[in-house]
Parts: sequence; C-alpha cells; structure tokens
Amino acid sequence: MDDQCFFDCGNNFSRLINCGSVRIETVRKCSVRRGDGLANKLVPGVETIRCHKSCVSTYTSEHHIQRYLFRQQATSTEEVPLKKSRRSGDTLIFREHCLFCGERCLPADPRNPSRWRTVIQCRTVDFFKQNILHKCDLRNDQLADNVRVRVNGALSDLHAADAQYHEDCYKTFTNHRNVSAAAGQEATQNQRTLLSMI
Repeated sequence: MDDQCFFDCGNNFSRLINCGSVRIETVRKCSVRRGDGLANKLVPGVETIRCHKSCVSTYTSEHHIQRYLFRQQATSTEEVPLKKSRRSGDTLIFREHCLFCGERCLPADPRNPSRWRTVIQCRTVDFFKQNILHKCDLRNDQLADNVRVRVNGALSDLHAADAQYHEDCYKTFTNHRNVSAAAGQEATQNQRTLLSMI
C-alpha cells in the first residue's frame, strides 16, 4: 500500500508524501464532517499515511468540504418527483394544478411570454363539469379515468373550488379526433385482452 495514495485518486505517477499524526487527525475530522466513512480506514495507532500533497490539501480544504456537502444535499433533494400525479399519492390542488394534466399552472413570465401555457379559470357551474364527464365516458382511457377522479374530487362545483386548466390540455382532451382515437385505442386493447384469454 506504500505505492498508492491513501485517497485512492488513481494517480500512480505523482510523488507521494508522508503525513504525520496532526494531518491524520485533520483528515479524520474532515471525514466525520463529510460523512464519507474514510475515517474508518484510519485505524488507531497509525502514525503516517502516504498520499499526494494535492489530494490531502483538497480533501481537507474548507471550500471543498462545503462543495461536497452542498452536492450531497442537492442529490438528496433531486429524488423528489417534479411532476404531480394521482398515482404517486400526491393531492391535486385545484388552485395550483391543471385539471387535465395535473401539472402546475405557472403564472405568465413577462420575459418569455411564448413559453407560457395559457391558464383558464373554471367559471361555468354545472355544464362544464358535465361536459368533461361526458368526454371521459367517450374516451374511456387512463387519462379519462384520472380526469374523472379529479373532477369528482371537487367537494363543490369547479368554480367554487377555483379549478383551473391549461388551454392546450383542454383542447387536446376534448378534441373530437383525440376522443375517437382514445376510444378506439381502448377498444383495440380490450380486443387483444379477450384474444389472449382464448
């Protein structure tokens, strides 16, 4: 192990130095702060370790420790799903999410208006809700089931719940061509299921 760097950097060409007990104690403290388990390699009684000067300096640098901790924190927060859906168990908030796609309805950005999806507030009382449920019955696919759950999930009418939706989602959902395609796709899938049972 004398010809390898303690930090397993993979650099076998640079000159190694001997670090004494003071430097070893610094490495141990930094390892505890980082929580990376490198302190476990430093068994009690070890008086020197061999490593590259740049490796030990980088590992014990306050700046690099802060960067490491920030990256660890960032990777743990990235695991949170960005898209809200009924399947993931998240609740749909009518004031924040689209009734059809379930994504957040973001306010208009004056710097990039072309990137903004037009958001419409539900203003009609019963007719709009009945129309959506009728389209759900016609479509009879997974998206229709999700929308039906969202629409029926409103304790009162959609207007009172401050429901909103993206204009393009509404057009896509209620378009005659898309409704026919979804219904045909569901029928084809049911036929395949019946044929596979035979």
